Amino acid sequence: VAAFSDHSSLDRLANGNVILHRNPGGGRHQYTLDQLRLYSDFDYALRSDRLSGPGLVVPAGYTEFRDLWAQDTQCRYQFAAYDVETGDVDLVGVHLPPDQLAPRTAQTEPVIAPRAPPQAFVAPTPNERLEARRRTIIDTLMLDQLERGQRIQDEIRARRERR
Repeated sequence: VAAFSDHSSLDRLANGNVILHRNPGGGRHQYTLDQLRLYSDFDYALRSDRLSGPGLVVPAGYTEFRDLWAQDTQCRYQFAAYDVETGDVDLVGVHLPPDQLAPRTAQTEPVIAPRAPPQAFVAPTPNERLEARRRTIIDTLMLDQLERGQRIQDEIRARRERR
């Protein structure tokens, strides 16, 4: 799967991480592959009503990332805006799947790495396959934790309404 890079404020590093620029000529903000995948999953959960209502636990940095991303109004892919106080969700644009935003790689380079000559393809080792499996499990657990938080908030809200 090719990594998405058709965004006017986006630069992609060799290790897959993304830098978004604040327009015009503002700061640069770096996001790791794991952050990007979490933001994409959260966006999908909001769009599919898997998470809804006020008081959701929002992934750290999501709102700032979403605002930076929204600077490119020509980009068809956007992230849903969520209001913690009211629970309102503003669905803008089209969802960007995590595998396009932050493709998984067998080996991630450090952010600052000296240039090395290209290496011949080497089949993934059992440890690399285990690492990919571990990342999938972590992504699933994070989304499950968000859904659990939503259920708890819903239960608290229901109890308060019954009083």
